[in-house]
Amino acid sequence: MEALEHGLEHRLEIAGIAVDLGDSRDHVEDLLDREIPLGFVGVYLRTRLADTPAFVALEKEADKREKEQRGSHEWKTLLQMWPFMLVCMDLVLVWNVTNYMLTSYMPTYVTDTMPRMQGATGESSTTSQVVQIVVMVVALLTIPLIGTLSDRIGRKPIALLGSIGLVVLAFPMILLIRADTIVSIFLGLMIMGLLLICFSATMPSTLPSLFPTEVRGGGLSIAFNVSVSLFAGTTSLVVGALVGATKDLNWPAYYLIIAGVIGMVSVWFLQEPNGRRMWSSPPSAVSREDAEQLIAAQQQSA
Repeated sequence: MEALEHGLEHRLEIAGIAVDLGDSRDHVEDLLDREIPLGFVGVYLRTRLADTPAFVALEKEADKREKEQRGSHEWKTLLQMWPFMLVCMDLVLVWNVTNYMLTSYMPTYVTDTMPRMQGATGESSTTSQVVQIVVMVVALLTIPLIGTLSDRIGRKPIALLGSIGLVVLAFPMILLIRADTIVSIFLGLMIMGLLLICFSATMPSTLPSLFPTEVRGGGLSIAFNVSVSLFAGTTSLVVGALVGATKDLNWPAYYLIIAGVIGMVSVWFLQEPNGRRMWSSPPSAVSREDAEQLIAAQQQSA
């Protein structure tokens, strides 16, 4: 204690302050000896003490009432926003049908379905995987470039290009893959991968903009999961069953064309989200002048 007092006096003397710590010595000792330990004890006891049963019951009742009110309001809002839900589901469908077609069905199509049904030699599983990895790496490196381009020209043109590409290039893609050479398979898969990134680069920022803040999480999660579970996630199963039932190896092209048409319709009804603040989110400013203008506009409207 004396060392602490002497050190503090020394620092105050250096600063040119004359202070006599004799009067405060008892207070410092009391703080160190009793008040700080009692503070830790108090925190420990409060974290271990349970609230009274009456308070717990009231707290649970208030939480339940708040959740019921919020839940009913959210469901009513979502039901009123069914057009936006449909647009979101359609965009998720075209995005993920292309994704599952490339990453899930094509490896089986190349190594098993084509050799078995058209008598082709077929590529080995290892070769197919290497080609698939190269395609995905190229797509991964291209996504930031497409995202940057969409910041300049908008999300809708990129998504529309991907949808039109699925309709126009579906048959060329599948015919290249059916040619059954490493080069042709790579070109067919590469075209499919480039069309996929038209959606992968734009949809993560587009889909949340379809819903206001208070129901954004619920609306996006419901639309996304329903669409993936019913349509996109079943791509491999449905296309494989159709190919097996009809003996037509062009079913992947038919399926991509259907997805592309759905994508074109949904993009037509989509409002361009680029350059527009999120629905019901407060305005944002990038400079002090912008902030002053926003404040002035809000004051005038009030």
